[in-house]
Amino acid sequence: MPNRRIAQQVVILISYGNCTQINDPNPIAEELKTEHAVEFFSIAIGTKEDINSFRVMEKMASKIDGEQHFFAIDEHWGIWKAINNMITQQDVRVELVNGPNNQSGRVEIVIGNIRGTVCDDNWDDNDAKVICRMLGFEVGKALNKSHFGEGSACSILLDEVQCDGTESSIMTCRHSGLGLHDCGHHEDASVICSPKKNYGRRPLENNLRKKRNLSQRTIGGGIASQDFYPWQAGIRMRKRKKGSRQHSFEQTCGGIILNNRWILSAAHCFTHHRSGDVRVYTGGHDLLNNYSFEEQFEFEQLIKHPNYNSSSHDNDIALIKVKLNNGYGIQFNDEVQPACLPDASMHYETGLTCHISGWGRTSLNSTTGQTVLDAAEVRLIDDEDCKRSYNTQITPNMVCAGYMEGGIDACHRDSGGPLVCRVEGLYYVMGVVFWGEKCALPEYTGVYAKVAAFQFWIETTIALYP
Repeated sequence: MPNRRIAQQVVILISYGNCTQINDPNPIAEELKTEHAVEFFSIAIGTKEDINSFRVMEKMASKIDGEQHFFAIDEHWGIWKAINNMITQQDVRVELVNGPNNQSGRVEIVIGNIRGTVCDDNWDDNDAKVICRMLGFEVGKALNKSHFGEGSACSILLDEVQCDGTESSIMTCRHSGLGLHDCGHHEDASVICSPKKNYGRRPLENNLRKKRNLSQRTIGGGIASQDFYPWQAGIRMRKRKKGSRQHSFEQTCGGIILNNRWILSAAHCFTHHRSGDVRVYTGGHDLLNNYSFEEQFEFEQLIKHPNYNSSSHDNDIALIKVKLNNGYGIQFNDEVQPACLPDASMHYETGLTCHISGWGRTSLNSTTGQTVLDAAEVRLIDDEDCKRSYNTQITPNMVCAGYMEGGIDACHRDSGGPLVCRVEGLYYVMGVVFWGEKCALPEYTGVYAKVAAFQFWIETTIALYP
């Protein structure tokens, strides 16, 4: 005889949707008694329409000597299955379904043979972080409104989830109770997970600072110290040499390394060019020299923001996925590193010192760009001051940086390059160079795409092209 488990109350959850509703508990009780060695003092049945009965059952379950005994219908087998013991991390597993890779998808909770989704009410990045931690990842981004499709399982297992981000299992977060919800599958929650990233660093920064005071070099603009801007990428486009049928790739725009396959840049850089006519270079400094760590990539994907407006300059941002070179993406080392991507809540502190870099013109009257990477320090400008300069042209998707007195700015051929700021010891790409009133004029600072405003689009786009 198997060991008999005595429970004063047993809760039976009747799944929603198209699942069969059982009103007679006796056959269920008998099967559970014989198959799972559980005796019953009482049993409760709830129906789809009777939400209150579920709340009663949830209260009953909490009284079972520190254990919860849940029983639910298994739609696929058409028989009752027992989910016994306290629901712990060992009993519960998570799967991401219908996503483009194993790091993204609709959240589905699996308890024994029972599978169900999670409603997106109050669903946020703390909840996503816990889900991703259960899957072995460190970082999680929450997605709502059945982003990866509606769940095929008829059950919705959790609603009103409220994690603080430190939990090891979603079952230890606050929620409405297993099986208790007031939502439909059009609200199924999803996540994008990613491993902990060692991004936003300058590996050689300490060595360089010991050699000289770099702030005196860059504050007025000048040649960048090699290896000091490891996230800088160069965009070169195929052009025919005058009087010749030969072609060469000329430096035309900048870019920012986000990870080993993706570059962030400006949409207007690619108005009249096919992806086959463009190359991405990483690890470059002096365009006339080749470095052992410098790499060249073709495009696999070029994705402009769908709402890019060339007249208003709004949403002037683009993503480039590079093709693999001999099976590898961008190789990281001391000279090549990705910048951190800010989330939507990142605070843009007025006056914060940031860095711009590129191979663009050093004055408005120049006809060509520089062959050696230039850099300067600029400060974030208050939104209201920026709007006074540019009137109604500034949108919430833009941020200004520079000096109201002029003199320091990005210029032509710097477009698509980085505005990077140090926040809590890491370097975040806060902006993408795209426009301004000429270059470095008084009262007209540089205008940049505000990257935090595009975080959701960037992460979801990257997830769609694994």
